[in-house]
Amino acid sequence: MALYTDRRALLMGAPALAIVASAPALAITSNNRAAWDAAMRAYLAAKAEREAFAPIYSQIFDIWYNSRPSMDGIHWPEFHFANRNEVARTLDLEKAWAHFLRGEGQFWWAKDEEGSKKAKASYRAALDSVQAFRDAEAAHNRDTGMDAASDESDRLDDIENGAETALMDMPAPDLPALRWKLDRIFDLHDDGMQPWTVKYVGQAMSDYARLLGEAG
Repeated sequence: MALYTDRRALLMGAPALAIVASAPALAITSNNRAAWDAAMRAYLAAKAEREAFAPIYSQIFDIWYNSRPSMDGIHWPEFHFANRNEVARTLDLEKAWAHFLRGEGQFWWAKDEEGSKKAKASYRAALDSVQAFRDAEAAHNRDTGMDAASDESDRLDDIENGAETALMDMPAPDLPALRWKLDRIFDLHDDGMQPWTVKYVGQAMSDYARLLGEAG
């Protein structure tokens, strides 16, 4: 799994990692293999749990996606040339309303008081139609279980990422452990490498210098 941040909430207080944390990076002892194996079991368990949830998430996503509320109910003529997704989901409606009221006689005009009232009523109705869409979308996300599924997916991703980062942060006890780290680093996607941080790969760099020695 690609890691772009250094999340490590899982395992940092675990006894296995405490063995490593209490020793200098170069002081490799027999305990390091036991600590590595324990951390690897935690990682594989987290990976398996995340993979087991994937088809559940996919099923919920399909139901959610195929029954999403339509944006067609929004009064789009009042939002000329605006990005529809931004209007539907991020536009500050009350700021937009205040801006519209201030704009009378500046960027919009009415022939008389009645025309002014109609223009204001039309724009207010347009903003209300955006709010109605947002309310419908929020209810849909909740009722289809998508909100809960997204939260659970994020939770499982965080645990797996934390477990993987914990392994990357541990001194590799031997060459097979180093090989596992290098497989992560050189996991190619779309003919390119992931943009790893120095913090993520730093321990692996120390590991291969220690385990492989100087170049001949």
